[in-house]
Amino acid sequence: MFKLFETQEDRLRLLNMLRTSGYKVRMHAYEYFVRNRYFVAFIHLMPSNRLAVIRGFRWNLKEFEDNVERLKSLIKRIDPNIKVEVQVD
Repeated sequence: MFKLFETQEDRLRLLNMLRTSGYKVRMHAYEYFVRNRYFVAFIHLMPSNRLAVIRGFRWNLKEFEDNVERLKSLIKRIDPNIKVEVQVD
């Protein structure tokens, strides 16, 4: 049986949830580039490890901090048991 986010259906579901939440998103397989006013975050899914990494950038730290909990909640709506790491570069 597939883990959540291993199937394209689950990854497209997250893409649609991000877009309906008002974000501009570009998806590449297991990676999402998320924009709001500016570039907000990079999300990398690793379904085999049940892990998602949300990475923000110091040059737009305020917008990242304003949105990171919302991004985490959207991911957890699909897989409540996934571990979400937050990083800032």
